[in-house]
Amino acid sequence: MTPSIERFLMIGNEADLPLLRSLATSVPANAQGNIFLELPDDRRPPLSAPPGITTSVLPRSLPSVQIGRAHV
Repeated sequence: MTPSIERFLMIGNEADLPLLRSLATSVPANAQGNIFLELPDDRRPPLSAPPGITTSVLPRSLPSVQIGRAHV
């Protein structure tokens, strides 16, 4: 018996868009899941996916958070 996939998670950046487009169109029409794209800005590239797949853009232009030792 082949296991069924219940949720999909796809993550990538602008270099991965061709692959993500291909994957998003190959999942079943009733698929559920998320696509996260890290892009240089918050523009949304055309990306077709079933209605149950949400697409989120994570703009790279957001201020970076510094992690490290606190200066007292």
